[in-house]
Amino acid sequence: MANMCPGFVWGTTGLLCFVWAFFRLPEPKGRTYAELDVLFEKRISARKFKETDVDLYSVDLDSTAAQLAQLKGPGGAH
Repeated sequence: MANMCPGFVWGTTGLLCFVWAFFRLPEPKGRTYAELDVLFEKRISARKFKETDVDLYSVDLDSTAAQLAQLKGPGGAH
């Protein structure tokens, strides 16, 4: 009976990891890195990555540049 305990621990951990990955990890198949950047930037749910259309030419570059400047903080790039 004691030999079964590690199997239950590892099995439960594996099941929890599978469920987490199924709902949280996006499917990047058929997407470019630029499209993935836009999807993450717009905070699209991972479950909706597959059906969301991305137009790379409609991205607002001014707001993206402002966000990058805000992340760098005062003093700009080092």
